[in-house]
Amino acid sequence: MTNPSLTGSKEILMRVLLVSLLLVSSSVFAEPPTALKTIGIFEEYDEKDGEVVLGASVNVSGAVCMETGLCLAVADEGRFAQVFALENDRITIGQRLYLAETKDKPKRELRDFDLEGLTAMGNILITVGSHSRGRKSCKSPDRSLRIFWGEVTGDLIGTRQPLTDQSQSLEPLFEQFETLEQSFDQPLQKNGLNIEGIAAQGSTIFVGFRAPFTGENSASVQVAEFTLDALENGDFSGAQLHHVAVDGPPGRGIRGMEAVGDEMILLIGDSGVGAGNKAICDQPSPHRVGEFSIHRWTPGQLTAEAVMTLDLPDEDWKAEGILPMGDEGVLIFFDGPPNGAPHFYEFP
Repeated sequence: MTNPSLTGSKEILMRVLLVSLLLVSSSVFAEPPTALKTIGIFEEYDEKDGEVVLGASVNVSGAVCMETGLCLAVADEGRFAQVFALENDRITIGQRLYLAETKDKPKRELRDFDLEGLTAMGNILITVGSHSRGRKSCKSPDRSLRIFWGEVTGDLIGTRQPLTDQSQSLEPLFEQFETLEQSFDQPLQKNGLNIEGIAAQGSTIFVGFRAPFTGENSASVQVAEFTLDALENGDFSGAQLHHVAVDGPPGRGIRGMEAVGDEMILLIGDSGVGAGNKAICDQPSPHRVGEFSIHRWTPGQLTAEAVMTLDLPDEDWKAEGILPMGDEGVLIFFDGPPNGAPHFYEFP
């Protein structure tokens, strides 16, 4: 399928901004959840008869709309973001924005970045890998130890020119906090470290952890806070780690997050995982929770306010990416169905 051209011209940026605003004000979303139609595909690598082929991703993990109105999404199994436009009850998916390496390879040779979230700071796009062991293979997290950032310009979209040649592992951040250092490079089945959310306020970056979860009998999640300067210099000595109480069952973590004004909108869900195929992770997590919910958190507060519990369209889908739509509600992307099966959830 040939994707519509959404290259980086001023005209296209203005169109994306316009249709994004139309979505927020549209009356089509009377009651949640409402499924959006997807036109085009969020691309995922596969291999057929030794050739690289593309299909619709079933691992859409994060989305953001920048100040320019340009909207982008990432998937676990890739090395690029993709442009999309919102208009009423549909999403039109466009071209790629490569993050770093741009060469297509057979899937068996593909070292994807295990991208789990993205956010924006003005014209700077920031996207983060999980920094976790493989959930099924339990291999060490060498491929996912990347956080990328760079300025998005129109001439990058739809080309082979990458966003950046700079990246940073967050291992030095983990070394600042005992709970993160001890859980790093451990399988998720054993409550090993796993990043699935990132957000920005001003010059401050917040990273949300799916695991380790910290509440055996009470529910809480962890958020690391550091500055863009700290990231650029690789010095996280001034970083903070927030332990945030959330209503609901224990055994959950952050599956997505994004800033709205002075608040963070948190997507909270299962921090566990099924059994893998190696001896070190041959048992499922003892903490498996099927409930996903939305919470509001003001950085510095000890508790996040519960907003709503999500009515999942399919019990096998995992809520993975979150895109706040002003005061109206949130757009949720799922791990499981093609193209993330985006659904709009109206705030109560």
